[in-house]
Amino acid sequence: MPVQVRTDDYIVIKIRGRSSAGGNPDTIAGKIMSQWGFVQPSVNGDGDFPGGLVSSTDHKGKHQLRVWVEAGQRQARLMFVNGSNEYNLDKGVVVSGRAPVKGSTRVGFVLKGNQLVNIEVECDQIADAPPVVPATSLNGSASAPISPNGSSVQKTISLDTVSKLRPVAPTPVIMEIPIVLISRNPEQPRKNFNRHELIQLGNSMKEEGQNEPIEVVLIQDGPIPRYELVKGERRWRAAQAIEMETLRAIVLTRKEIPNRDVQHRRCFVADFHHSKYSDYETAVALLHEQKAGLSPATLASICGKKVAWVKKYLKLSTLHSELFKLMDPQLPRSERLSLSLARILAEVPGDNQKEIYRQVVAVKGTPLRLIKASQLATGLTPHSRRGRRSRPSDNVDSMLEKMPRILADSLLVSEYPLDSFESLASRRPEDAALTLRHATEAIGKLYNIREKLRAAMERDTEFKPSHD
Repeated sequence: MPVQVRTDDYIVIKIRGRSSAGGNPDTIAGKIMSQWGFVQPSVNGDGDFPGGLVSSTDHKGKHQLRVWVEAGQRQARLMFVNGSNEYNLDKGVVVSGRAPVKGSTRVGFVLKGNQLVNIEVECDQIADAPPVVPATSLNGSASAPISPNGSSVQKTISLDTVSKLRPVAPTPVIMEIPIVLISRNPEQPRKNFNRHELIQLGNSMKEEGQNEPIEVVLIQDGPIPRYELVKGERRWRAAQAIEMETLRAIVLTRKEIPNRDVQHRRCFVADFHHSKYSDYETAVALLHEQKAGLSPATLASICGKKVAWVKKYLKLSTLHSELFKLMDPQLPRSERLSLSLARILAEVPGDNQKEIYRQVVAVKGTPLRLIKASQLATGLTPHSRRGRRSRPSDNVDSMLEKMPRILADSLLVSEYPLDSFESLASRRPEDAALTLRHATEAIGKLYNIREKLRAAMERDTEFKPSHD
């Protein structure tokens, strides 16, 4: 007999989305939501939800959102419900949620979906929602979107899958908490905040009110309780910057946030999609999650990135601690270690990293520094990977990653108008001469790459490229 799991179901009142595809993301998102059965409202009553779409007359009340918890993170599925059949539209991670205001049942969620990179919904909770979660929503892969006229139906889930879940509390506890009782999470991935932007946010909160509560976890009960931030450090800092005394907060329990890893992940997932993380902060966060047991594929899914993007940060695990600290964005730009240079150094045995860096910083210009670092690192890079001798295939991912980027950069620069090059030559002749040298050397290297690849392909009887 299938085991049932408690979930929270909501009727979608309004929806707003954004696509990650090229072109006009708002137009593309509008077409997708139109296919789902959403239309422009007949009455302009958006209020604080401008641009929101509503269910068409035929679909009114049939668009629903199901929310549950998986691996400590809230997940959500947007569905079209017709009688006993439920048709999947999109699925994703819940980035943030807004509790109902006083005297209302209306709640809000922000999701990172598979079809739409950002989905904002306003909805009303359904009383006594059916406690069933589909297995297809829990196996780590997104089911294909199906139109309301499709034929997909819900499936049950196994006891093993259920054992990994916790029910979502239907009504979060929201309190007005004195700011002095709230402390920051010392393992919060984001470390740097612009004070001017914090003051602007604080003034906005003071004038317009706090639209979304922060999330805290109770760490000390008693007459004077203490709380620690889970999500919302930017709002917490902004409130302090303008001397606000209290903040509205959703209070989570240690059952909901059982350990530091869950707390870190919840904060990172919410923050990463709303804030511009520096390379340093991204590396710190991803390395923390890897240490907590998450695979590169899982991290790529959480961040909405490719696995190769995650791996370029995870490679920094072998970077010398003193050099890693030089990536901190609080340092002056002239003293800061770039991600590109850090990745080259991380491939070298730790004892040699600092010496190579010392030689590289004496070179003027970022491109020349990278060339110098690569030359110095070539003879020192270990000839083994995870206890085995290196193989030619070890460089394949690097080639596939770098060549499209080289082409894109070359195409971009080649499209600059002639007067841009004339300006460089007349105003900065030394830099113009250096750029010409770089271009000449790059052409030679690219020619060498082409000939190596052409020769390799001609050795394989399956590939016979033309020589025109």
